[in-house]
Amino acid sequence: MDLKANTVVGKILFFTFKNKIIKFFFFVFLVAGIFFRLYHVEFGLPHSFYADEPEIAELAIKYTYEFEDIFFNNNIYKLIPISYVYGTLPSYVFTVTTIVFSKFNGIIGHTIEKAEIYIFLRSLNA
Repeated sequence: MDLKANTVVGKILFFTFKNKIIKFFFFVFLVAGIFFRLYHVEFGLPHSFYADEPEIAELAIKYTYEFEDIFFNNNIYKLIPISYVYGTLPSYVFTVTTIVFSKFNGIIGHTIEKAEIYIFLRSLNA
């Protein structure tokens, strides 16, 4: 299949910035956006100032610390969230990523605190 640049699919697949100035400004705006999105993501810690943070992050942290009790002692009922305001999917996704983050830090010998988990979850959510 020969895709030429003058076809619609070719324009979509082979889209390139023709002007170096446009590339430069795109890169600058991308880096600036990432920087300002993650700059001082740790504000207010150890307290939570986001309205939805206790609803989602606290459950993920709680599930992470009770992982062995929940799965090895067959206490699956502990996975039922206290509140269904945001649904269960964000809580479970954050729980899995928090477990991976926690285990990775344990492997490299770094002890993490609750504030570091909040910073990780805020960065992940950004």
